Amino acid sequence: MVRPQPMRAAAPQPVQRGGTSGLAITSLVLSITGCLSIGGVICGHLARRQIRRDPSIGGNGLALAGLIIGYLGLLVTVGFISLGAYGFMKGREMAKQWEEEFKAAQERGDFGTNMMDEAGSELPDDPVGGMIVGVPFDYYRAKINPTAGTLSIEEGEEVVADQSVTLFLFPKPGEGLTNRTWKITSSSPMAGRPHVHLRWLKEDDSKGSTALTSGYTLDLTTGDLTNGFIPGKITLKAGGKFPVELSGEFNAKVE
Repeated sequence: MVRPQPMRAAAPQPVQRGGTSGLAITSLVLSITGCLSIGGVICGHLARRQIRRDPSIGGNGLALAGLIIGYLGLLVTVGFISLGAYGFMKGREMAKQWEEEFKAAQERGDFGTNMMDEAGSELPDDPVGGMIVGVPFDYYRAKINPTAGTLSIEEGEEVVADQSVTLFLFPKPGEGLTNRTWKITSSSPMAGRPHVHLRWLKEDDSKGSTALTSGYTLDLTTGDLTNGFIPGKITLKAGGKFPVELSGEFNAKVE
């Protein structure tokens, strides 16, 4: 009698892969670019759903990596946007505060005593102004050289000023230039009279210059040396071919 043979189970057949999901690859690529993180997140979710429905499709790891990187990118983007919005609001708030403080300072009349000239000195309340040979003069800085005995009051940012008046004061040996007074009139003797050197801008923007040894009046006073500066006040007038009319205060940097 022939015994029936037991049936053997068929060996499992390997699942045929359908290739890597294009959505998974797209998710990773978009997420890595940073600026397209939202697209990477969307493609990552679509890829994982596609893979769950069809296990033959690979790329689950790529989709997962795309999701992680994409969400991190979104988090960083949101953080930057929030920080930028906060900075913008704070900037507007500070600008408004500065504008209010500026207007309040204008109303109090604070400007003039707190402003600084080019040399770093406090700008005088009544800085030197006037005319040199018919050209308006605006105070920019003043310099004093005790060794050479000179005082220069200048307009212009250049090393050689556009316009200036330089006084050669000829101090006697042992005399300083602080706490001094010079009063020169038409009747003052020539001996020891300061020389006045002028520079001004002509109509064609070239520079004119001359030196006055007479024909002018001068009232000049200087104060104490303080923090490298000597304050003073000047009134200078001249007529004739080279008219000058300057008056006001200065803070001369000692050189």
